[in-house]
Amino acid sequence: MLEICIIDDEPLALQYLRFLLNQIDDVKVTGAYSDPQKLINHIRTKRVDTVLMDIQMPGITGIELAEQLLMIQPKIEIVFVTAYDEYAIKAFEINALDYILKPIQKHRLELSINRIKEELAENITFKTDQATFVINNLGKLSIEKNGQPISIKWRTTKAKELFACFTQGHLHSFRKAKLISEMWGNLAWDNASSQLYSSVYQIRRVLQKANIPIEIVSQDEYYKVNLSSVKIMSIEWKQAVLNLLDAENPSVSNFIELLKIYQGDYLEDIKQDWAIPERNGLRELWIQFIQYLIDLIKEQEEQPLHLIAKIKSLVRFDQEVLAIVEERTSTLNYH
Repeated sequence: MLEICIIDDEPLALQYLRFLLNQIDDVKVTGAYSDPQKLINHIRTKRVDTVLMDIQMPGITGIELAEQLLMIQPKIEIVFVTAYDEYAIKAFEINALDYILKPIQKHRLELSINRIKEELAENITFKTDQATFVINNLGKLSIEKNGQPISIKWRTTKAKELFACFTQGHLHSFRKAKLISEMWGNLAWDNASSQLYSSVYQIRRVLQKANIPIEIVSQDEYYKVNLSSVKIMSIEWKQAVLNLLDAENPSVSNFIELLKIYQGDYLEDIKQDWAIPERNGLRELWIQFIQYLIDLIKEQEEQPLHLIAKIKSLVRFDQEVLAIVEERTSTLNYH
């Protein structure tokens, strides 16, 4: 039985929605509210599968309310019931959330309910495992599970960029107002706030669907991200490089292994100013790493040419670094 709460500030709309839901099999309306606070109190005390809500209510938007509900029960399915047309919804970039247009049609409501049932069934049958997850942010952003890339479908570019931002600053809290200013500064405040809440919702859905153990917690005016059980490639690579550069007798083979990991600049597909300082810092370390490796090969290897050729093949994606390798090895005898 699917347990549903509904909320709408229009009594007739609320009554009609309840009437339609009562005609659908395996659905039970456990609460119908016009006051958002009463709905929040309900969610705090009782398990609910789904909440259907109007996207615009006095004093709070549906997206803001959804954010509060997900803080209490993260696995609740949210469906928006709205008078906006599809073009307006797309403008708000909330197409990752399910929505039903007013006036509500029974067949469209049934379609949404069936989707939710399928989603809940998948969650019930899905078994957690002890997989190792890695956020690979050297090159284009990706997520790996047990060494294999996971297919991630970001509904919007902003959701992907916000996730990248969360991973970069995960040791600190994120002030919501600052995120809005940095990522949606060209929009009116209400619209920008909705975009933030929508993007966070999208990220949570992606993480939940892939069973990735990352938690985004909303605390008043801040977000906190917990990914203590997930590795971040740039951090792992940087620490390994620094340790190797500081070692007394470093191994060339260890350098080559780290060389294989760096296959692109930090978050190269994220076009946000906040990523630039970290990208530049890692690139400087990357170039220093290459220069040190070449000097090490010259000192330790009697026949270095096969290693130099391997290095060239591994850095061929980076024309600047390839030129550095060729310049620093130009005096070697290749004949």
